[in-house]
Amino acid sequence: MSLLNVYDVAPRDAKYRGGISALNAITASVAGVGVFHAGVQIGGDEWSYGWSARGSGVYRCDPKAAKCATFRKTVSCGRTPLSRQARQIAIANLTLEWTGASYELLQRNCCSFCEALCAALRVRAPPRWLNALATALA
Repeated sequence: MSLLNVYDVAPRDAKYRGGISALNAITASVAGVGVFHAGVQIGGDEWSYGWSARGSGVYRCDPKAAKCATFRKTVSCGRTPLSRQARQIAIANLTLEWTGASYELLQRNCCSFCEALCAALRVRAPPRWLNALATALA
């Protein structure tokens, strides 16, 4: 099963975490947008993307435990038809393609990486609301 883990963009220990979560709750329900971080969970690994001065921006973390954000919800993307080896190759290819220095807040971010990973895994795409704010501002 491939799962999309969605977070509010605020570290768990940040003093403004509650404000970001409250803002996202309102904007997501009213306008269908928010400021989110996301990662795709495959088994016991969650894969996401962020800025890095060198190398790949793709990184692995424990599911629902991204350090840069506060977990909000999980969305099922379905089962991938790919074998374990094919999944590993897909992630390796994305790791080469998604360099940390190519991160861009509105057009090449963690949410757009999740779209690319879901496409590579041949599972359902993330819901449109996930990256709607960045798309609207871009």
